[in-house]
Amino acid sequence: VPACDIEISLVSQLPLGTKCTILPTKEAIRNGFYNLKNIKNVLEQSLVRTRATLSVGDILHTWHRGKKYDLQIQNVTPMDYHVISCINTDVEIDIAPCQQEEQKNIQTTSTTTTTTTT
Repeated sequence: VPACDIEISLVSQLPLGTKCTILPTKEAIRNGFYNLKNIKNVLEQSLVRTRATLSVGDILHTWHRGKKYDLQIQNVTPMDYHVISCINTDVEIDIAPCQQEEQKNIQTTSTTTTTTTT
């Protein structure tokens, strides 16, 4: 383990979150994240059941009907500490758009099958 300095700051009370921006991972897109009919409902259930805080850079693991959707936290509001509390507050969730070309490539790759004949 390399020796390095670590800075620790005590935060007595995290700010209540008002807004959060997430970005689906490539795997989440392959699993059909953008095809979910009620994305907001899936996210609300996941946040209420599994998270007390959200930090910029975190990966939020969400499951829906046996499929896993990993979502990266891109931004939170307020941004004072780059982390917000999700307890007893309504957090507005925005879904960051991925590049359309990348989304098309991922969807094409996941729907293409190769058949070998002998």
